[in-house]
Amino acid sequence: IVPLPWSVHGGFPQVGEMLYLLGWRLAGTGGAGHGAAGLLHWSAYGLTALGLYGVVAPRWGSMAGRWAAALWLWTPAAGLLAGTGSVDLFVTFFVLTAGALLLDGHPGLAGLAAGLALGAKYTALLPLAGRGVALMVTRPRFAGRFVLAAALAMSPWLVRNFLWYGNPVHPLLPHVFPAATESLRQAAVRYTEHVAGHGEMKGIWDWLRLPWLMVFDGVRFGGGFDQWGPWPLLAPVGLLLTRTRDNIAVCVALCVLAVVVGWGATARVLRLLVPILPFIAILAVQPLASAGPSAHGGSPAR
Repeated sequence: IVPLPWSVHGGFPQVGEMLYLLGWRLAGTGGAGHGAAGLLHWSAYGLTALGLYGVVAPRWGSMAGRWAAALWLWTPAAGLLAGTGSVDLFVTFFVLTAGALLLDGHPGLAGLAAGLALGAKYTALLPLAGRGVALMVTRPRFAGRFVLAAALAMSPWLVRNFLWYGNPVHPLLPHVFPAATESLRQAAVRYTEHVAGHGEMKGIWDWLRLPWLMVFDGVRFGGGFDQWGPWPLLAPVGLLLTRTRDNIAVCVALCVLAVVVGWGATARVLRLLVPILPFIAILAVQPLASAGPSAHGGSPAR
């Protein structure tokens, strides 16, 4: 393994790529190896659906769980990504796993899952940051274990980048961390400027109708795999129609809102928001939550 000074992608964390290499190692480098590697991304697609059901059903009922999983599986972007060598569904699965483990009171394991998500793609920071801040406010002891475990899981990539490129988060923040060479710095600057140019917003009207644009004009936000289908627009409707107010659902809604705001202020590539689709599905099925434990006086979560 060697640095690639001419490629900014060489500085990205590569947990997903390591998983693909595992598929090749187990099945060989021929067609079987490619099939085994591709199956891993397909597995992340299915495991996310199962994980979503596992999060929703105990808290809001099996019907809500089935519908939440179905909405995720129905998303064109997710199904298309599953058949590619991308890493977005690994990120999605790890982010959802981190949230589920936090709800079940396992901050260390949740931090490990969060670190794997960050190790698959820097952009996992957007959906994870809100949870970290919420933990620091509500359960500071949990927050310490969560952040420490996430940092340990992510640290190999940060150390590698610092040794190779002089920037632990290369190619991001090129103006903060001096690059090892001028060519590296220029490549990083060009990359960040390129990403920032996605998703042009033309005035306040575009910002006000951003949810509509994300669903029905996803190609505006580039990056490919930008077809979500109409169901995400059910999320605000679901919150309005639900007959009970659930603290978990409110926290999920606030986190989704924070992620979209952060995304809108940085890299407006719609594919980067795929990891929050399971959480949008949780909001969309809230009107079905009457079948869940919380509707009958039970505790929805710890």
